[in-house]
Amino acid sequence: MARFFRGAAPALKPEGAIKRADELLGVGQKQNALQTLHDTITNKRQQRNWNKALEQVMFKYVDICVDMKAGRKCKDALINYRNACQQVNVASLEDVIKYLLKVASQRAEEASKAAEAKLDSVEDLEADLSPEEMMLSYVSGEKNKDRTDRELVTPWFKFLWETYRNVLDILRNNSRLEGLYAMACSRACHFCLTYKRTTEFRRLCDIVRNHLSNLLKYKDQGGRDRTDLGVPATWELYVDMRFEQLRTACDLELWAEAFRSVEDIQGLMLLAPKGCKPRPGLMATYYAKLTQIFTKSESRLYSAYSWYRLFTFTRLNNKALGGADLSMLASNVVLSSLAVLPYEQQQRADADPTAAHERAQKMATILGFSATERRDGRALLSRESLIADIERKGLLTLVPAEVKQLFGLLESEFDPLQLCKVVSPLLESLQTLNQPVTAASPVKEMPLEAFAGALQHVAVAKMVRQLSEVYSVVRVSTMSDLAPFIGFGQAEQMIVDAVRNGYFQARFDHKNNTVHFGGQEVESERVRGHIATMAKRLTRALAMIDPAPARDREQRRARLVALALQTADEENQRMLARKTEIEKRKEEAERQLMEKEKEAEELRLAAEQIAREQEERRKEQERARREAERIQRELEEREQEELKAYMASRGKKVGEGEKLDAKAINREVMSEQLKQQQELQRKLAKLAKQMDHLERARREEEAPLLVQAYEHRIREDEEVFKSEAGAAKLAHRAAWEHDLAEKQRLARVAADRALVAQQIQARRAEEFEALKAARTRALAEKRAARKEERDLARRREYVRRCRVELEEKRREEEEAALRLEMEKKAREEAERQRKLDESLEKQRQRDAELEAKARAEKEAAASAPAPAARSSFVPPHLRKAAAAAGGGGGPPPERPSAAREGAPAAAAASSEGPREDRSGAWRPARRDDGPPRRDDGPPRRDDGPPPPGGGGYRPPAARGDADRPGPYRPRGGEDDRERGGAYHHRHLIRISEETLCGRNSLTQKSLARLLLLVPDPPGVLQSDPVMASSLATAGKVHKTAVALVPPRHLWPHLQAIRVFNDKSFTRWPPHINLLYPFLEPATFAEAAVVCQQALQSVDSFAVNLSELSVFEHGRSCTLWAKPEAPALLGVQAALSQAFPQCSDLSSDPSRGIQGFTPHLSLGQWRTRAEVEAAERQLAANWQPLSFEAGGVVLLSRQGFADPFSFHYFVPFGGRPPVAFRPPLPYIATVGGDGVQVAASTGTSGGCQPTSDLRQRLAGIGAATPDGSVWNFAFGANMSPRKLNGARGLHPLESLPARLPGWRFTFTHRGGMGNIVRQVAGASPGAAVDVKQECACVHGVLHRLSPSDYGRLADMEHEYRPLEVQVLPHGGTTPVTAVAFVTPEEKRIAEGLPPSQRYLTLLQEGARHWQLDAGYTAWLEGLTGIDGSQRGTRYYQTAAGEPLPALPKIRTGSQQQQQRQQQRRRRPQGGRGKREGPSHAQQA
Repeated sequence: MARFFRGAAPALKPEGAIKRADELLGVGQKQNALQTLHDTITNKRQQRNWNKALEQVMFKYVDICVDMKAGRKCKDALINYRNACQQVNVASLEDVIKYLLKVASQRAEEASKAAEAKLDSVEDLEADLSPEEMMLSYVSGEKNKDRTDRELVTPWFKFLWETYRNVLDILRNNSRLEGLYAMACSRACHFCLTYKRTTEFRRLCDIVRNHLSNLLKYKDQGGRDRTDLGVPATWELYVDMRFEQLRTACDLELWAEAFRSVEDIQGLMLLAPKGCKPRPGLMATYYAKLTQIFTKSESRLYSAYSWYRLFTFTRLNNKALGGADLSMLASNVVLSSLAVLPYEQQQRADADPTAAHERAQKMATILGFSATERRDGRALLSRESLIADIERKGLLTLVPAEVKQLFGLLESEFDPLQLCKVVSPLLESLQTLNQPVTAASPVKEMPLEAFAGALQHVAVAKMVRQLSEVYSVVRVSTMSDLAPFIGFGQAEQMIVDAVRNGYFQARFDHKNNTVHFGGQEVESERVRGHIATMAKRLTRALAMIDPAPARDREQRRARLVALALQTADEENQRMLARKTEIEKRKEEAERQLMEKEKEAEELRLAAEQIAREQEERRKEQERARREAERIQRELEEREQEELKAYMASRGKKVGEGEKLDAKAINREVMSEQLKQQQELQRKLAKLAKQMDHLERARREEEAPLLVQAYEHRIREDEEVFKSEAGAAKLAHRAAWEHDLAEKQRLARVAADRALVAQQIQARRAEEFEALKAARTRALAEKRAARKEERDLARRREYVRRCRVELEEKRREEEEAALRLEMEKKAREEAERQRKLDESLEKQRQRDAELEAKARAEKEAAASAPAPAARSSFVPPHLRKAAAAAGGGGGPPPERPSAAREGAPAAAAASSEGPREDRSGAWRPARRDDGPPRRDDGPPRRDDGPPPPGGGGYRPPAARGDADRPGPYRPRGGEDDRERGGAYHHRHLIRISEETLCGRNSLTQKSLARLLLLVPDPPGVLQSDPVMASSLATAGKVHKTAVALVPPRHLWPHLQAIRVFNDKSFTRWPPHINLLYPFLEPATFAEAAVVCQQALQSVDSFAVNLSELSVFEHGRSCTLWAKPEAPALLGVQAALSQAFPQCSDLSSDPSRGIQGFTPHLSLGQWRTRAEVEAAERQLAANWQPLSFEAGGVVLLSRQGFADPFSFHYFVPFGGRPPVAFRPPLPYIATVGGDGVQVAASTGTSGGCQPTSDLRQRLAGIGAATPDGSVWNFAFGANMSPRKLNGARGLHPLESLPARLPGWRFTFTHRGGMGNIVRQVAGASPGAAVDVKQECACVHGVLHRLSPSDYGRLADMEHEYRPLEVQVLPHGGTTPVTAVAFVTPEEKRIAEGLPPSQRYLTLLQEGARHWQLDAGYTAWLEGLTGIDGSQRGTRYYQTAAGEPLPALPKIRTGSQQQQQRQQQRRRRPQGGRGKREGPSHAQQA
């Protein structure tokens, strides 16, 4: 009714709702109180934020609903409360439901007791009834008790039953509530059993059965909390419910429902998970209940098999059975087996044999027999097989002698005349064979006399069967005498039934009172034998009467034999043809019959399908119509109930069946409310006027009374003051006299007191002098220690100065030696130049002589008539020029005079400059040219063109060395030995001093390019034609990659996202993978050259990171930044073509990759919803990042958990690759605090010096030249026990240090340590209050290897690695180190004490490293708490929001144990075995 008249008031908080409901209940408005609580429970805000107060609201709501019997409202509230707390606190929902059932049950019990008490209150049960009671009894036919129950008990039973039904409907098919569902089902069964509610129990079974069928029907459409019967615990709960249902059905004697429960149990057993089966106790109960069910249904065969299965199962699984238990069970098995009729009941003629077969298989399955053991289920469960199993398993040895004798009489002996007479006393003695059973027996009562009636029928059937085998006719009176315990009428009915089922053949002759056996056999078998005998005997008689002559017989016989031989073949052929025709006709008939049957079957199936579809459509329409009618009816009933409740609350009676009009009632209510409001205003005005008059009269009467009271109070105060003053004087006098007496008494011991005081002062003076002397000695010792330390420091300083002087002296000597060596080389060079000039002068003279001689010979040859032969001599310095010009043997071309004059200059230039070949391109000297000279360098670009034909002096490298076969192979050096002896194609670019001083014609741009190309030490790789083919067949590993790395100034933007989201943050730098996996690190030198060749046509290009996208995997999702650079596809295609075996990122059918997708990974999330939320959050603040890509890098790692290292940088445009010696490891860090990182707009590590590339690629100031990292430890890592023991980290170097400008706090999760920036105005290192902790952070600098730093970063997964400037103790030069700092959004509130265990580690580390005394004292003064006492505030942010749970990371010792186990499992000669030193050892 409230939904018609209640205003749209906002829902109250739980506490306010309870208070408001109490107020409304106090004034009798239960409906409004119920509605107030209902609004609070159904409020969406309360459902999203469950708390304990909401549970109290539910308890209050349940009390009101039970009091008002409002079952539907209670169900609605429970549904809303389930949605609110099933994900947070399922126990609260369980408490509420238990409370509801408890309260409803108590009210039902109270109503039942009240009804009994009402009957008990009648004093005289024989008194006459009242007229009203008499009239009701005549009209309704009910008794007084029935009417009392209907008025008092039935409504509460209805409400209790409705409560159970609603609870089961709310809790169904929910994995979180399945235990509560089983409890509610069990209590509902107990309710039905206690109050004998058979109808409700049937409905309960149907409800539970429908719940299970819906669960199985829609199991593939379930959500996260849907019940899964594949879980063993869930399956056991459902099985236990079905067994409870079976026990209740048997106790209520609902045998049909009990059998349906048995079928439900069998269905659940078919759905059992692998390895799950019911408990032995439940199965024993199952077979025991089956015996009751089949006994009540008079299915003697199934009852006997139930006893048999119960005996075998109990004997196998229950070891506590006694001898009496086994004897009674075995007796029941034997007697129930004998009680089965020896013939089977024939099926009706119109019965379906398939259905009978399926029914037999079903019963065999229920009884625990496999239906696949025999073809026919009925044959599997037969009386003969059961009797055989009893004899085979020796059950007769466990039964009493009487049962054993009875078994022999009915099964083996043949005595029809004495059978029933002997069996009768045995059946009478069965009652005396009953024995008491123990508590271990599954059946408590097993009376053997229950089988007597069935055994009598079996005995009579056996007797009649034996009589039919001996006699043909028996009188009825004789048969009655043979079976004295059964009347003739029963015997006749039994005999007819046996004849009908084919057990024997008999017919009654009531006229003669006889029974004839074998009647049908006379008409068939015996008649046929009599006719044959009669024919034979008549033939012999004829032969005797008219014997034929012997000769005629012989002739006739011969004639017949001849005729038979003549027609034998023809008759044989005719018979064969007839046989063939018969076979053909039979086959044709069978074929036609099969076709007709097939057509009939198809027509039948089609008709059944049509009928089935029509029936389904009809049922669906009927179901929809009924559902619509039900909903409409429920709405109308609910509306009428609310209207009736409202009318009842107003004291108006509503007739039975009367239909109320909501609109009319609404108008009436509005009118009444208006009248009440007007009446209330009138009463309030009248009351205000009356109160005003009363108050005025009260004040007028009160004034004189107040004056009198004031005067009386003054008089009383004076009297009290006088009495108290006199008492005080007397007390003061008494105290003075007592003190005076005490003084006189103590004056006697004044002298003793002075003596004791003098002794104490003397003793204390002696102690003071002793302490003073000890202090003087301690000061002297400290001064001596300080003096010794000062002397030691002076000695160390002296040693340091001596070392510096020695180092300077050694440096001066080296410089002098170097200067002398340079002077010596200069002298040698001058001498070599002088000798060269002399040789040139001599060569010039020889050339002049040869030219003169050649000219004379030419003139002589021209004057001669015909030359005999052509001279083939060519000067050595012109032979190759002539060959290059194509001359086979002609004279060399003449050089112009300018060329001849410039020859000395050219020779001089060639001696000072580089060697050059015929094309003018400079190349390095070959191995055959001798050791390289210091003046080797790049070619000088002269203004004039080179002399045609290559005239003039040429160095050895230009005189034909280029034409020598074979690849260029420089001399091996230290770099070759560093790479394990493998040969690397490279040459050294060297710049002479003259080039650097500007004496050569090298342009400034070329010089800058050379300076950028040459690393320190300079190393550039050259290619080999055989290299690419050898690398194309090399294997690949997942520890190397070729990637594009953004410049360092973009890393803080990317690392801030990756630090808490990317699982590879400590191993992979920000990168765009191009090839992964890649080749072994040992082949990187050759691979870099191949990359150079593949990328020689690629120029630098811009890359923009402006958009975010998502990859969805099987169990996670990856968020990545999309690079906008079409040239990336070309770069990846070129590299994939150069390394076809490493094209996994562009073509991998096993992973569904059909094209390359460039991406820069930012993090991983578990579900699509989480990654989309993260994408929206990051996209709102994402700023596009741009950089210029100038080359790719080759990376590798030693292990899968180790960080990658940069080995080579391959620039675009075919420029030589740059090698990093040693390899540069990647250090995981977010950015710097006080560390300046230059933001470059150039290429991603383009053509720059190696030092610049190292800064741009690794980019961390905390890294040392050897790749190790400085880490500033301020927490538990200060303790060597924690660092070396639990975490398994071993620093290369450690020293104490301090971090100015920061302060140490306990604001990390769980009260762990953290550092935060100092507030403005605070001086670094200044002492502050203990409550404000410490303003300058003191700690320890650890120099860690890259692998140890990566493991440390994995362990500190909730911190953010930050670069800070740290000052070592005693030093002034800051050191860049990595500190793990908690971000502001993940800090907890300040002021919480740390755990005592963590504080002990801090104090231990501070004492071990002898940190600052004030800082150590501050740590020692802190107090901690037990770790178990940390509350929720330790796991909430400062704003009160809970911190998200992060995955647990293994400690260092656990990681070491895992690696050791992997090494032990790794084969010695497998794929993972390396030859020679590892990559890290080489570095």
